[in-house]
Amino acid sequence: MTDDLRRLRAHGLIERLPRTRRYHVTGLAEITDPDRPAPSRLRAADRAYRRAFADLAHYAHLAA
Repeated sequence: MTDDLRRLRAHGLIERLPRTRRYHVTGLAEITDPDRPAPSRLRAADRAYRRAFADLAHYAHLAA
């Protein structure tokens, strides 16, 4: 379990709450989780960024 928590922290998916043995899910995990039921501002911003980048790549004739 310790190794799993260490790996999740190393990838920025969880953060340890100070002075506790508890963790919470970070924003990065919120973006990458495909099964998150509730929409969030962070996921909406990520989608808008990806869409804008894809449009820019299309207009510049680059492979996205």
